[in-house]
Amino acid sequence: MTYWAFSALFNAIASGLLGVIVFIRNTSSQLHISYARFCLTLFLWSISYFIWQISNSEGMALFWLKILMAFAVFIPICYLDYVYIFLGEFKKYRLRIFLSYIFGGLSAYLCFTEYFVIGVEQKLVFKYWPTSGVLFLPFLIIWFCFIFLSIFSLIRKLSQVKTEIQRNQIKYLLMATFIGSLGGATNYPLWFNIPILP
Repeated sequence: MTYWAFSALFNAIASGLLGVIVFIRNTSSQLHISYARFCLTLFLWSISYFIWQISNSEGMALFWLKILMAFAVFIPICYLDYVYIFLGEFKKYRLRIFLSYIFGGLSAYLCFTEYFVIGVEQKLVFKYWPTSGVLFLPFLIIWFCFIFLSIFSLIRKLSQVKTEIQRNQIKYLLMATFIGSLGGATNYPLWFNIPILP
């Protein structure tokens, strides 16, 4: 098992467990439900990533790559949804979240077309790494906009909160957002034949 397959399996287990733990602590809380939904997208993306990395044929690798991208589409959308609920701003941005999920559904559909993924081929140490389709870069730019919206919302709220506990919660969320986003973003240069390992 390669490092990338192992790390995906570890991510799947960690995010799955975290989502379950948070959800069962309060199954009626919108905050807990939204965080569990975010963890579910991470779990599904990670387990699909793991299967993609251990695939032994081009067809299987391509299939699981498309599945993992269909789940990856929703990671920043579910996170933004969670951030707005956490900050008490969900009602204010309800339409934005609704449109984000529509964008996610359309993008998940496009993941199964050549507009997103042309195919897989040998790149660096990977036997089956994707080559991006014509719509992948515009999608990726919008995808990162969801992440930036989350970051900006957290930073804006940081100056407004009154208690040290709330400030610390936001700081931890910002730190986790930066780490997770930067780690996830390293998957994409190689899609465009930029020789950077994820």
